[in-house]
Amino acid sequence: MGLGGCHPSTNVDVFRAQVRTWVPVGTSVEAAEAALEARSFTRTAMVWEDAQGTMVDLAYGQSAITLWPFPLLRMWTVYLRIENGQTTSVRAHTGLVGP
Repeated sequence: MGLGGCHPSTNVDVFRAQVRTWVPVGTSVEAAEAALEARSFTRTAMVWEDAQGTMVDLAYGQSAITLWPFPLLRMWTVYLRIENGQTTSVRAHTGLVGP
C-alpha cells in the first residue's frame, strides 16, 4: 500500500510519469531507495551486477489485492539501473494478475 493509503496510479503512463518525478535519472542510489521506500515499495531483486560492482539493476515492487468480483492482484514494479552510485535508467510497469 502506498504512503497514507494512496496507491500509485493504475494507468501505466501516469505511473511512469510519477516514478520519473520520484526518481529522476541522476538520483543517487540512496535517495532513489528512500523515495521508493517512502511510498511503500520494497526491493524485490538485485537483478545484475558487473565484475567491478559499479552497475546494478534493482527491482522494487508494491501490490494491492481486490477481492470483488474475484481476486485480483495489482502490481507496480520499478526497475533502476545504477552506475557509479547514480540512477542511469528508470523503468516502471503496472498490471493485474489473477484468474
